[in-house]
Amino acid sequence: MREKYGSSEDRGNRGAIARFMYRAGWIFFRAMFKTFWRLRIIGLQNLPKNTGVIIAANHTSYSDPPLIGACITSPIFY
Repeated sequence: MREKYGSSEDRGNRGAIARFMYRAGWIFFRAMFKTFWRLRIIGLQNLPKNTGVIIAANHTSYSDPPLIGACITSPIFY
């Protein structure tokens, strides 16, 4: 099993890599949306900082997840 899935020490680093990739993607998409589509965020102060929220897009598009993720500073979980 270790040969196939690696040791628990190896799996511990995946969280750090995932956080780095999420943050890098957030920076990239936020800069892209602000530069090319003039993204303007209104009402971000109304979101609670210490509790979870449910965000539902009013239309379906492949750009919705990165766009919503670029607008919100806390990590998103699906």
